[in-house]
Amino acid sequence: MTGRLGYTFGRLGEGMVYAKGGAAWAKDRYQFNGQVLTSVCGVVAIVPSPQCVVGNSFVTPFNFGASETRVGWTVGAGVEWAVWENWSVKLEYDYLDFGSRHCDIQ
Repeated sequence: MTGRLGYTFGRLGEGMVYAKGGAAWAKDRYQFNGQVLTSVCGVVAIVPSPQCVVGNSFVTPFNFGASETRVGWTVGAGVEWAVWENWSVKLEYDYLDFGSRHCDIQ
């Protein structure tokens, strides 16, 4: 959700240069499918699926999925031109920032 503030130009005010800013949100989805490979000596390794197992080892498959809605901010700038009575075209640049996240698999 953004608001715009700009300057109109042209003979009838049909052009507009503007800046914008506001709130942004995105729904992120995460998915990881894999398996845990454990050997008899107690060594554990996470490996991508599918994997061939040899020797005295066993495999435990797992699937992990999650989602979240992240909130951030946005700024942008653009130019818009009225073409017909109720039609316009615009060229716009938007920058969105949602902070940073990282995940460690151990």
